[in-house]
Amino acid sequence: MSGLDVLHWVRAHLGSGLGVLFLTSRPAEVDAVVALEVGADGFVAKPFRLVELSARVNALLRRSKPDDVSQRILRVANYVLDLSERSVLFGDEHFSLTTREFELAASLFGNLGRIISRELLDKIA
Repeated sequence: MSGLDVLHWVRAHLGSGLGVLFLTSRPAEVDAVVALEVGADGFVAKPFRLVELSARVNALLRRSKPDDVSQRILRVANYVLDLSERSVLFGDEHFSLTTREFELAASLFGNLGRIISRELLDKIA
């Protein structure tokens, strides 16, 4: 799979809420423009400066956090988790979850693309 194929899959299955940064050996300007136009949030060509890469990742993380703390809705594909109301929707269907199930779902949805340790999951479940 190419990076663009992965990006298309991520946007189709996980939505636009997940930040995508391309780290590539293709330094051509046209490659960066294409990636950004089809949905990437950033583009860094090798060789890269570690400080710049770190700053770009931090900028993506800042943008991915909601500005308004009261707006606590997680959307992933057709799923919607409302953290304030503790409700779960899939499409138009509402699901009732136990407290443990909701906490686990919220933790997993809130950490898309990140590895979650078994210890952390054990604390939730």
